[in-house]
Amino acid sequence: FVKHTFEKSSCGVTSIVNIKSYEDDYYAKILAENISGKSESYQVPLHISTPLVVDFSLSKDTTCINTSICAVNESVGGDIVTTTAPCEHPKSIWSISPSTGWTLKSGTLGDDKGSDKAIDWIPGSDEICPIFTKSGSYKITYKGGNSCGFFTKDRDVCIEDPLTPTFTLSNSLGCAPLSVNATNTTNISGSCSTPEYTWEVSYTQGFCGTTSAYKFINGTSPISPNAAFEFSNAGTYQIRLTMTNTCGSQSVTNNVEVKVPPTVIINPIPDYCGTAAIMPTATANSCAPLTVPLKYFWEFPGGLPSTSNLETPGPINYAATGTYTVKLYVDNGCGLSPQATTTFKVNTLPQLTNTDLSQSICSGFPTNSVTFLSDIPGATFSWTAKSSTGVTGFIASGSGNTLPSQVINTTNPFPGTVTYSITPTIGTCSGTTVDYIVNVIPQPVLISQPNGSEVCQFGIPDLLSVGYIGSVDAYRWYRNSVDDVKTGSVIGGAITASYQPDASVVGTTYYYCVLTIPGTCTTIVSKTAKVVVTAIPTIATQPKLTQTICVGGTI
Repeated sequence: FVKHTFEKSSCGVTSIVNIKSYEDDYYAKILAENISGKSESYQVPLHISTPLVVDFSLSKDTTCINTSICAVNESVGGDIVTTTAPCEHPKSIWSISPSTGWTLKSGTLGDDKGSDKAIDWIPGSDEICPIFTKSGSYKITYKGGNSCGFFTKDRDVCIEDPLTPTFTLSNSLGCAPLSVNATNTTNISGSCSTPEYTWEVSYTQGFCGTTSAYKFINGTSPISPNAAFEFSNAGTYQIRLTMTNTCGSQSVTNNVEVKVPPTVIINPIPDYCGTAAIMPTATANSCAPLTVPLKYFWEFPGGLPSTSNLETPGPINYAATGTYTVKLYVDNGCGLSPQATTTFKVNTLPQLTNTDLSQSICSGFPTNSVTFLSDIPGATFSWTAKSSTGVTGFIASGSGNTLPSQVINTTNPFPGTVTYSITPTIGTCSGTTVDYIVNVIPQPVLISQPNGSEVCQFGIPDLLSVGYIGSVDAYRWYRNSVDDVKTGSVIGGAITASYQPDASVVGTTYYYCVLTIPGTCTTIVSKTAKVVVTAIPTIATQPKLTQTICVGGTI
């Protein structure tokens, strides 16, 4: 007894026994041998069929919509050998449930025609690749059969939608340190399994922050479905959630703005003179987004009003001189800034304290110099001058503690003025301008002047006289050897409006009269009168008392 197990079907096997071919058959050769000799015989044909074991594989069991999954027939056996027909191979039929939401990219399903007999089937391909256009669960069924019957194999596949990540923040704006819960609100109903989660944080400087500082809290991590953070430094933090499934990775970002207490400086306030009305301004760094309002808390000790909550208050009035401090806090909701302060002064205005603010001069005569006085030591003075018509010779402007003496003239028959507008100054503060007036009186005019004459010695020169309309306190006559009214000698006793010159001495003498009159111009000087006294001629040779000449002779 010999036992042999055939592991393969005889389909496709050709056996040749005694020159005869047997298709799709095995044969058995039996050799017998003893001491008497050898003998052999054949058993042919041997029809060997194999049972059908159905199976198929999937390229993947989960994928994204609009992508394909390929199913490959991996069934074994099922070949049937008969004596009346060629080998029968098993037939393949595919089906996908539900019947919608997919199309075939490649391969054919086949058709069993509603029959359980494989002979009636239109076989499909050994591989199909459906593309799924709708998410959900599908069942791919393989059905293999031959004349002995049929067998089926099912495999499930899941088709998922692309993810659209979303999440909410418990706070998107707050003060450091700021705790923020990020709650994942992504709809994953179209997913086949739990997606992968990745939380990332990036940083942008701002709001007075320069470096990133954050950590995960409450037991969360970068791969938690939900996350919680604590942000310690100011700035803008971009929280990114990335979710991944078979459709790929999709991300969404939300911002968290973290602020800290603001900073502020008060812009410089200039010093004032006498009184002040300030409009203070400040430069604030809100250390927060532009949408966050700042609250202002101004203090003005000694000012009116003494406080303000306006960004730009004013006017703030200060009526007294002194040094003042302005204070300011600002608040952005995270607390008050450090206090900012600045000081400024209200300086005293210098005043001109001269009490005698005018003088009068006669035209052509110098003024008296004037020394300026102030109530504040160290004050300086400046002036400008303007005059009435016809007045000349004055200094138009100047500075210093003294108004210098100057010769001023007027061409008018009536008095004129020069007005000096004097301003005292100390530092940058100028006091009230005060006018100092110089009255310029025209010189009195003589209605008649002395006239000179020429006479012989011991003759009688013309009478010298002056004429003036008005009161005269005194007359005084002078003589001079030169034509000058300043260096003459007083003539004793010549104290009336007229004077009779002496002609006893030969020569030229210049006479003038000085009148003393009441008022500003107390002196009038006449023009000079030139008196020439010539010697009396004398006869050096006397004629003869008698002489005798011929007719036609010369005497």
